[in-house]
Amino acid sequence: MGTFKDFIKSKIFFKQVIKALLFTVVALLIVIQALRVITRHGETINVPNLIGLELHEAQELLTLSKLQVMVNDSSKYDPNFPKYAILDQSPSAAKAVKANRKIYVSINPSGYAKVSIPEIIQITKRNAISKLNAVGLQIDTITYIPALGKDMVYAIKFKGDSIAVGAQLPRMSKIELICGDGTRIKRKEELEEEL
Repeated sequence: MGTFKDFIKSKIFFKQVIKALLFTVVALLIVIQALRVITRHGETINVPNLIGLELHEAQELLTLSKLQVMVNDSSKYDPNFPKYAILDQSPSAAKAVKANRKIYVSINPSGYAKVSIPEIIQITKRNAISKLNAVGLQIDTITYIPALGKDMVYAIKFKGDSIAVGAQLPRMSKIELICGDGTRIKRKEELEEEL
């Protein structure tokens, strides 16, 4: 019987090594070709620009392009775009993607989200403005009435009507603050008491 060294030096061993290497190379080539077919290597579609289109228009366009649309978010209102128009998309326009890829879009809602009027009665105008700006409301006008507290908020109006704390208004609404001017008109009864 021969030794291990003799077996390694034999023709049978070299034939087996060459067969194993050929089998490995052929198997790798088959796997690489199969992956190219399965992943559709080199077959891409350019993503169309969807920004500004309405959702149904985008769906039709993406269906023709063999892509899918997914609504990702629709809470950020932009007054520069029509209602229900697409504000943003991912992946962006002109990117190369595979067929049946999902394109995520953000839709412009029909209007600003509603916010609650914070507790601003009987606090200073400065603090009230800060609280209102923090929730997304804007100050249209400030009306002063004769009242003892200078710059103290006594009431809130929206489009001429008084509104209560906690009322829901669309974000970015313009409201009117009714504040005291620091003076107080004495009533007739108070004047008589002083005399």
